Amino acid sequence: MKSFIRTILATFAALVLALGTVAVAQTYYGFNPSTGLEVTHGSLVSGGTLPALSGSGYVTADTIGGASTFEVTTNATTLSLTVTLPSAAPNGVYCTATDITTTADKPAQSSSSTTACAIGGTVASGDKVIVQITGF
Repeated sequence: MKSFIRTILATFAALVLALGTVAVAQTYYGFNPSTGLEVTHGSLVSGGTLPALSGSGYVTADTIGGASTFEVTTNATTLSLTVTLPSAAPNGVYCTATDITTTADKPAQSSSSTTACAIGGTVASGDKVIVQITGF
């Protein structure tokens, strides 16, 4: 029995020593020199305030991601929303809209410039629509 316990303890000690020499993965925040890539942990969230909104078919707007992502609550069956940015994007603005309440509804961008974009489409009253803006 003592021999069995000694064998187990010796094996355990050898395993612990062997694990001490195993390469451990490094965690990088920012630039990873091993891969040459930027590494982020968690979600990226923009800062800033809600851009100017105009149009019809919505009653409230709340920022959920700063200047680039916000949520509108609809109050009609047609959404017509113009988003005007405080400054111009060099080449234009791309806006996406997702109706998270009635997922069959697909509001979409209907026009764009360097300072604004228009979103329109069929929605249900009371829906939550997430709008995301990307300048390019």
